[in-house]
Amino acid sequence: MGSRDAATDTGKAYPRVELIPWDPTDEQQFQRLYDQRVACTWDYGLVAEWKGKMLRGQKVLYWVVLAGDAPRRDELLGDHVKRFPKERESLVDTATSIGQAERTPSKAPFLPIGHIAIEAFPERNVQFSLPATTYWALQSSGLGRSAMAQFERIAAAPPFNSTFIALDTFPKAFQLREDCVAAFCDARGVPRSPEIRTTQEWYQSQGYHVVGCNEHMYDWVNPKTGESITAPCVFMAKSLV
Repeated sequence: MGSRDAATDTGKAYPRVELIPWDPTDEQQFQRLYDQRVACTWDYGLVAEWKGKMLRGQKVLYWVVLAGDAPRRDELLGDHVKRFPKERESLVDTATSIGQAERTPSKAPFLPIGHIAIEAFPERNVQFSLPATTYWALQSSGLGRSAMAQFERIAAAPPFNSTFIALDTFPKAFQLREDCVAAFCDARGVPRSPEIRTTQEWYQSQGYHVVGCNEHMYDWVNPKTGESITAPCVFMAKSLV
């Protein structure tokens, strides 16, 4: 869980993106991931744990980067930096592995606008009767369609060779509640969209279907009020073959 934008507005255009592996041994990249998790108000306390998983090949995180030929690229990057001033400095591609596979980094500079992760959860696969080759996604980016399309291609290829991709997100009814809109938009300074398409609806439009739910999945703390909200989730999956 943890998209920066709690809902996706209809009719939004998504520029082409590239995915660059996170290097957890690089201090700047470690700090940038922490800053992005703080900005989305989810799981920032788990970044050190994710570093260990990344180094053991159990979890792979990728930076979401606007492609060099993306329309309005400079304008979009400017808007991103204005919204997240801690992220104005470029990083350098230094990751030497993807899971257990070796990789030669490009050493090129880049400015990430989000991140996405892939991780195996065998117990969830058994719980929801999904193939053992199912991998689970975590996303934090406002460019969902482009990032997910690229992510699905990566998941289906070596070293993952995934046949299904799965994820969890908020149920539609929960996300449309006024207290939830206030908490996930107003409290974080995210403008309310005039027409909200929930993340569950958006993922369904991309071919994902519901495989299960949990009414008490997360406890989210409003960063402004300190109020805790118990959040449910739906688990969704999509075949890649």
